[in-house]
Amino acid sequence: MTRYDARPLVRADWAWVQAWFTDATLDRELGPLDEEWLEHVLADQEGVELVVTDCGGAAVALVGVAWDPDGATHGITDLAVDPARTASTASLSGPAPRARGARSGRAARRRRGGSVR
Repeated sequence: MTRYDARPLVRADWAWVQAWFTDATLDRELGPLDEEWLEHVLADQEGVELVVTDCGGAAVALVGVAWDPDGATHGITDLAVDPARTASTASLSGPAPRARGARSGRAARRRRGGSVR
């Protein structure tokens, strides 16, 4: 069985995150990402962007999580899978559900001063 770990995104991850988002599908569904997005997720106290790694330490997914202020229910706001891994996964499990604008909508609400929960 493959073991996965999760850790918060750090600035040193930015180069490979940008490389992932050169994938047209990933960029269309969850992008675009920019320095403003990076600065926001690094400073965010209402949630966290997690890097999921395999047993060898390679990043396999990014998962955005919004914290529930009451601590009862937290929510996943976005899920991005390493584009190099999606072709083999899709052939085994079929197409993944689409999460249109999850990341870009989240950033837009923050820019307008709105709360994201």
